Amino acid sequence: MKGAELVEARFGSELVGGVRTAIDDLYANFANTGAQGPVAYASQMIIDHPELDEKSLRADSVVEVRTFYTRLNLSVT
Repeated sequence: MKGAELVEARFGSELVGGVRTAIDDLYANFANTGAQGPVAYASQMIIDHPELDEKSLRADSVVEVRTFYTRLNLSVT
């Protein structure tokens, strides 16, 4: 089961309150490859897997968070 499916199964399709705020914050933290989310993610992945490309990791993380957000049928507020 994908992340978005798990969130919907747990919280329903109507994401409100603290859950919606947390997901919006996640989206904001991965707004672009220079944001804190992709930087932290790539930094940790490089420690664990030094053979990986940091720029690719950052870009991939942005795409994945956007995909997650879109699959929840949310729009940027």
